[in-house]
Amino acid sequence: MKNAKIAIATMFAGMLIGLPIIAEDSGGEGDEGRAPETKKCEQRGSKERMEGEGRGGHLKSAFSRLEVENPEKFEELKKLREENPEKFRQEAKEALEEMKKEREEERAKMRELVQAYRKDKNDSSKNELKQMLTKDFETRLSGEKNRLSKSDEMSKKVKERVEKREKMKNEIISSKLNEMLEDPDLKW
Repeated sequence: MKNAKIAIATMFAGMLIGLPIIAEDSGGEGDEGRAPETKKCEQRGSKERMEGEGRGGHLKSAFSRLEVENPEKFEELKKLREENPEKFRQEAKEALEEMKKEREEERAKMRELVQAYRKDKNDSSKNELKQMLTKDFETRLSGEKNRLSKSDEMSKKVKERVEKREKMKNEIISSKLNEMLEDPDLKW
Protein backbone atom coordinates (compact mmCIF):
# COMPACT_ATOMS: atom_id res chain seq x y z
CA MET A 1 0.00 0.00 0.00
CA LYS A 2 2.82 2.38 0.88
CA ASN A 3 4.57 1.68 -2.44
CA ALA A 4 1.34 2.40 -4.30
CA LYS A 5 0.99 5.74 -2.53
CA ILE A 6 4.60 6.61 -3.34
CA ALA A 7 4.07 5.63 -6.97
CA ILE A 8 0.94 7.77 -7.24
CA ALA A 9 2.64 10.71 -5.52
CA THR A 10 5.61 10.39 -7.86
CA MET A 11 3.26 10.20 -10.82
CA PHE A 12 1.48 13.41 -9.78
CA ALA A 13 4.73 15.24 -9.12
CA GLY A 14 6.11 14.29 -12.51
CA MET A 15 2.91 15.19 -14.30
CA LEU A 16 2.85 18.61 -12.64
CA ILE A 17 6.24 19.42 -14.11
CA GLY A 18 5.38 17.88 -17.45
CA LEU A 19 7.20 14.57 -17.15
CA PRO A 20 5.48 11.50 -18.50
CA ILE A 21 4.72 9.08 -15.68
CA ILE A 22 2.84 5.82 -14.87
CA ALA A 23 4.21 2.59 -13.40
CA GLU A 24 5.60 -0.45 -15.13
CA ASP A 25 6.41 -3.47 -12.99
CA SER A 26 9.90 -4.83 -13.49
CA GLY A 27 8.75 -8.36 -12.83
CA GLY A 28 10.33 -10.58 -10.23
CA GLU A 29 7.66 -13.17 -9.66
CA GLY A 30 7.31 -15.97 -12.11
CA ASP A 31 11.00 -16.12 -13.00
CA GLU A 32 11.10 -19.89 -12.86
CA GLY A 33 11.48 -21.57 -16.22
CA ARG A 34 12.95 -18.53 -17.90
CA ALA A 35 16.26 -18.58 -19.63
CA PRO A 36 19.09 -16.95 -17.66
CA GLU A 37 19.79 -14.65 -20.62
CA THR A 38 16.22 -13.36 -20.50
CA LYS A 39 16.47 -12.63 -16.78
CA LYS A 40 19.82 -10.85 -17.26
CA CYS A 41 18.44 -8.70 -20.09
CA GLU A 42 15.39 -7.69 -18.07
CA GLN A 43 17.50 -6.95 -14.99
CA ARG A 44 19.98 -4.93 -17.04
CA GLY A 45 17.14 -3.04 -18.71
CA SER A 46 15.55 -2.26 -15.36
CA LYS A 47 18.87 -1.09 -13.95
CA GLU A 48 19.56 1.10 -16.98
CA ARG A 49 16.08 2.66 -16.80
CA MET A 50 16.48 3.33 -13.10
CA GLU A 51 19.95 4.81 -13.49
CA GLY A 52 19.04 6.78 -16.60
CA GLU A 53 15.86 8.25 -15.27
CA GLY A 54 16.44 8.42 -11.54
CA ARG A 55 13.63 7.83 -9.08
CA GLY A 56 10.41 6.91 -10.81
CA GLY A 57 12.20 5.56 -13.88
CA HIS A 58 9.65 2.82 -14.29
CA LEU A 59 6.84 5.32 -13.94
CA LYS A 60 8.24 7.57 -16.62
CA SER A 61 8.85 4.63 -18.89
CA ALA A 62 5.33 3.30 -18.51
CA PHE A 63 3.69 6.69 -19.01
CA SER A 64 5.79 7.24 -22.13
CA ARG A 65 4.69 3.82 -23.31
CA LEU A 66 1.04 4.75 -22.72
CA GLU A 67 1.53 7.99 -24.65
CA VAL A 68 2.89 6.02 -27.62
CA GLU A 69 0.59 2.99 -27.51
CA ASN A 70 -2.63 4.71 -26.50
CA PRO A 71 -2.41 8.48 -27.06
CA GLU A 72 -6.17 8.88 -26.58
CA LYS A 73 -6.00 7.38 -23.07
CA PHE A 74 -2.91 9.43 -22.31
CA GLU A 75 -4.66 12.68 -23.27
CA GLU A 76 -7.81 11.62 -21.42
CA LEU A 77 -5.81 11.06 -18.22
CA LYS A 78 -3.93 14.31 -18.69
CA LYS A 79 -7.20 16.24 -19.00
CA LEU A 80 -8.82 14.31 -16.16
CA ARG A 81 -5.91 15.17 -13.86
CA GLU A 82 -6.93 18.83 -14.05
CA GLU A 83 -10.71 18.36 -14.00
CA ASN A 84 -11.21 15.56 -11.47
CA PRO A 85 -8.09 14.47 -9.54
CA GLU A 86 -9.90 11.71 -7.64
CA LYS A 87 -11.26 10.12 -10.80
CA PHE A 88 -7.84 10.59 -12.38
CA ARG A 89 -6.21 8.57 -9.59
CA GLN A 90 -8.73 5.79 -10.06
CA GLU A 91 -8.39 5.67 -13.85
CA ALA A 92 -4.61 5.99 -13.72
CA LYS A 93 -4.50 3.03 -11.34
CA GLU A 94 -6.69 1.01 -13.71
CA ALA A 95 -4.50 1.96 -16.67
CA LEU A 96 -1.41 0.94 -14.70
CA GLU A 97 -2.90 -2.42 -13.87
CA GLU A 98 -3.96 -3.02 -17.47
CA MET A 99 -0.52 -2.08 -18.80
CA LYS A 100 1.13 -4.33 -16.23
CA LYS A 101 -1.11 -7.22 -17.22
CA GLU A 102 -0.44 -6.70 -20.94
CA ARG A 103 3.31 -6.45 -20.33
CA GLU A 104 3.29 -9.67 -18.29
CA GLU A 105 1.37 -11.42 -21.08
CA GLU A 106 3.90 -10.18 -23.66
CA ARG A 107 6.79 -11.43 -21.56
CA ALA A 108 5.13 -14.82 -21.05
CA LYS A 109 4.53 -15.14 -24.80
CA MET A 110 8.17 -14.25 -25.51
CA ARG A 111 9.38 -16.87 -23.02
CA GLU A 112 7.14 -19.46 -24.69
CA LEU A 113 8.54 -18.57 -28.11
CA VAL A 114 12.13 -18.79 -26.88
CA GLN A 115 11.45 -22.21 -25.35
CA ALA A 116 9.65 -23.41 -28.50
CA TYR A 117 12.53 -22.28 -30.70
CA ARG A 118 15.17 -23.89 -28.49
CA LYS A 119 13.20 -27.11 -28.48
CA ASP A 120 12.32 -27.41 -32.18
CA LYS A 121 14.46 -24.73 -33.91
CA ASN A 122 11.14 -23.60 -35.43
CA ASP A 123 11.56 -20.57 -37.69
CA SER A 124 7.96 -19.46 -37.15
CA SER A 125 8.66 -19.08 -33.41
CA LYS A 126 11.81 -17.13 -34.18
CA ASN A 127 9.98 -14.86 -36.65
CA GLU A 128 7.11 -14.21 -34.25
CA LEU A 129 9.58 -13.41 -31.46
CA LYS A 130 11.44 -11.06 -33.80
CA GLN A 131 8.17 -9.26 -34.64
CA MET A 132 7.34 -8.88 -30.94
CA LEU A 133 10.82 -7.58 -30.18
CA THR A 134 10.65 -5.18 -33.11
CA LYS A 135 7.33 -3.78 -31.90
CA ASP A 136 8.63 -3.46 -28.34
CA PHE A 137 11.83 -1.78 -29.53
CA GLU A 138 9.92 0.68 -31.72
CA THR A 139 7.59 1.53 -28.85
CA ARG A 140 10.50 2.17 -26.51
CA LEU A 141 12.34 4.20 -29.14
CA SER A 142 9.25 6.28 -29.82
CA GLY A 143 8.95 6.98 -26.08
CA GLU A 144 12.58 8.06 -25.96
CA LYS A 145 12.01 10.35 -28.94
CA ASN A 146 9.01 11.89 -27.17
CA ARG A 147 11.08 12.51 -24.04
CA LEU A 148 13.88 13.99 -26.16
CA SER A 149 11.43 16.30 -27.91
CA LYS A 150 10.00 17.49 -24.59
CA SER A 151 13.51 17.97 -23.25
CA ASP A 152 14.43 20.02 -26.34
CA GLU A 153 11.33 22.19 -25.85
CA MET A 154 12.21 22.75 -22.21
CA SER A 155 15.84 23.56 -23.11
CA LYS A 156 14.64 26.06 -25.70
CA LYS A 157 12.46 27.83 -23.13
CA VAL A 158 15.29 27.96 -20.60
CA LYS A 159 17.67 29.27 -23.25
CA GLU A 160 15.20 32.02 -24.20
CA ARG A 161 14.77 32.96 -20.54
CA VAL A 162 18.54 33.11 -19.98
CA GLU A 163 19.03 35.27 -23.09
CA LYS A 164 16.25 37.62 -21.98
CA ARG A 165 17.72 37.91 -18.49
CA GLU A 166 21.20 38.53 -19.91
CA LYS A 167 19.81 41.45 -21.91
CA MET A 168 18.05 42.79 -18.81
CA LYS A 169 20.99 42.16 -16.48
CA ASN A 170 21.53 45.80 -15.45
CA GLU A 171 17.83 46.45 -14.88
CA ILE A 172 17.42 43.30 -12.79
CA ILE A 173 20.47 44.10 -10.65
CA SER A 174 19.34 47.72 -10.18
CA SER A 175 15.87 46.59 -9.20
CA LYS A 176 17.22 44.14 -6.63
CA LEU A 177 19.69 46.72 -5.31
CA ASN A 178 16.91 49.30 -4.85
CA GLU A 179 14.73 46.72 -3.14
CA MET A 180 17.50 45.75 -0.72
CA LEU A 181 18.48 49.35 0.10
CA GLU A 182 14.92 50.60 0.46
CA ASP A 183 13.93 51.77 3.92
CA PRO A 184 12.01 48.86 5.55
CA ASP A 185 9.58 51.37 7.12
CA LEU A 186 8.47 52.44 3.64
CA LYS A 187 7.39 48.96 2.60
CA TRP A 188 3.69 48.20 2.34
